[in-house]
Amino acid sequence: MLAETDVVVVGGGLAGLAAARRLHRASVPWRLLEAGDRLGGRVATDRVDGYLLDRGFLDEPILLVDGDRRELVANTVVLSNAAPTYVPAGRHLVATSVVGPQAPPEPAIRQELDRLYGRSTADWTHLSTVSIPDALPAAPPPQGRLRKPVALGDGLFVAGDHRDSPSIQGALASGWRTAGAVPAALRPSQGGASELDGGTEANS
Repeated sequence: MLAETDVVVVGGGLAGLAAARRLHRASVPWRLLEAGDRLGGRVATDRVDGYLLDRGFLDEPILLVDGDRRELVANTVVLSNAAPTYVPAGRHLVATSVVGPQAPPEPAIRQELDRLYGRSTADWTHLSTVSIPDALPAAPPPQGRLRKPVALGDGLFVAGDHRDSPSIQGALASGWRTAGAVPAALRPSQGGASELDGGTEANS
């Protein structure tokens, strides 16, 4: 039996967590419901043979993007250059993202990485392949206005990167905007829901 609360946040992904954080700061009573066994949604970190493998969004300072539009490798990064604690001492970790319903054969990916890094990958060890269905909402050009309203009416709100830019920032910003709209909805005498602040503090 759930305790009575003003706001129920359904889903503990990045958007839901950002919304809960802002509600907490505003002293609005809330409860978060998550069907899975962990929080974070599509973002998670697995430990494999002493390495930490991120899945979901990669938010590191340097990505190598294939500018030749071969559309096999979306991006690749030497993750250990940005996060040395992810690997055992003296080792390196390369994370590569590909797009499509199924991962291409490993030899095809290695061939592309040979070209992108300008060296042979024959001595690299494959640690893991993780498939992430529905990883990001489609945003084909021209993108136009990506930001969509979060208030659905009747006290319902929606958050996620499908309401903003398809990215980790979009998920956080939409959760922040949603939580900003909720207090006005809890005060009907003040004219219903409005979106506040535009998500400018999503990463603060």
